[in-house]
Amino acid sequence: MGNKFRKGKENYEDDYSQYELLGKGAFATVFRAVKNSNGTEFAVKRIEKHNVGRKELENVMEEVDIMNKIDHPNCVLLHDVFNSGAELILVMDLCRGGHLLDRLKTVTVYTEQLASTVIRQLAEALAFMHAQGITHRDLKPENILFESPVSEDNREFRIKVTDFGLAKYTEPGKRMKEACGTPNYVAPEVILRKPYDNSVDMWSVGVLMYVLLSGYPPFWGSTMQKLLKRICDAKVSFTPEPFQHVSQEAKDVIEKLIAKEPGDRLSADQLLNDCWIKDVNNVSCGHLPAAQFRIGNIQRKKKFVRGVHSIILANALYEVAKGRKIARFVGGLTILVDRQDAEENDRRQKKTIVVRKRTRVLKRYDRVRVGRFSMASNITDTDTEDDNATSRKSNGMSGFPSMVNASKKMARRI
Repeated sequence: MGNKFRKGKENYEDDYSQYELLGKGAFATVFRAVKNSNGTEFAVKRIEKHNVGRKELENVMEEVDIMNKIDHPNCVLLHDVFNSGAELILVMDLCRGGHLLDRLKTVTVYTEQLASTVIRQLAEALAFMHAQGITHRDLKPENILFESPVSEDNREFRIKVTDFGLAKYTEPGKRMKEACGTPNYVAPEVILRKPYDNSVDMWSVGVLMYVLLSGYPPFWGSTMQKLLKRICDAKVSFTPEPFQHVSQEAKDVIEKLIAKEPGDRLSADQLLNDCWIKDVNNVSCGHLPAAQFRIGNIQRKKKFVRGVHSIILANALYEVAKGRKIARFVGGLTILVDRQDAEENDRRQKKTIVVRKRTRVLKRYDRVRVGRFSMASNITDTDTEDDNATSRKSNGMSGFPSMVNASKKMARRI
């Protein structure tokens, strides 16, 4: 689509009228805006540069570079970029239909045919991205939006893939090695620290398809390590009750996508040629109420967890304000520890340093302990095949450090 960079906040205010706030994050705010020349609505992300570090800003610019290469109706598109000294403004598609699972739980009749249509559009987006050398690397329900609310007949709708923060461009034949993604949707080769290609996206599509047709994740575990082990085993079960009402053709597609060996997985183009996708009119129109109910449960649980996290954060900030806890930077993360534990640990660290100097013994410690907290001292990986890889993408695992540590143990065992 070409380079969309333009200079100055004044250019933005000349071209767009800004309206209500749509969302706010740690580094950016998102507004609804209307283009003055034609009345088209857009989502505008405004990033104040003084709120972000140099590396975070570099990561945003990498994401902009990726989005500049994308021009497909099933992807959120970047239409304009205004870059001034104080602010970066991104003008993107406005999607009013909500996140994937949020919308599907509200449709009047949820069918296998509707799931097929969703997967087809997702495959079309990936076929385009993969042809451009782009791997998304974080496909999950939260990163798939409906352009507009679902119609009554469930036929006239369009999904859009969003959030290209972990996406990566690679030259033909080159592979990636950095560990990133969301635990439930990440492929085995990423967990095992093996070089991988865009087939990791197809694994994620298979996991997503399993969820859409049953309301269950294909892999689960009471701990992160158990979850990752089951992912690496790649044994898919169709015993959950909702699968009694799902066609064998759909189950076959899932097995071809959630294949342990990357070379055995369907590519995006191959998926588009599968009869379950290609002949959508022949796909079952039977209602899947159990799957739809559990999809709603997934969303309710996520909202509950987010609420609990908000309460925990508020309590933690109160403890810091009262001086009971202090923040410490450990293993690339900021954690809160009891003040007494931290002070005692500091005294022990000083003694250890004195002993090291006296005995002149060089010893490498793989773990750092602060009070009752323990985590890896080096939790990041960078692409060994890409000297220009930035550190943010090495921190891409949603749920690290537990996922990173568990996957390292898994790689050593297998």
